[in-house]
Amino acid sequence: MKKYKPDPARVRRAKEIAKEPEYYKICLCCESVVNVDTDLCEFCHSYRFTSKGVGQQAMKIATSEPRGWTGPARKI
Repeated sequence: MKKYKPDPARVRRAKEIAKEPEYYKICLCCESVVNVDTDLCEFCHSYRFTSKGVGQQAMKIATSEPRGWTGPARKI
């Protein structure tokens, strides 16, 4: 199986989020990182969030293979 190589743009964005975590929060349902002003998660429509571990979650998402909220991304 081919090893996943993280997209540099995603890693760069995650580093920006990690520098200013006070502007972001994590959806407790789908674990997406969203803007702190968000009331409903744009991916799963949840309204439960936490601000703990935003930088770590951003890097985890950036360095893992992209997935849709319902499962792995499909190759077309």
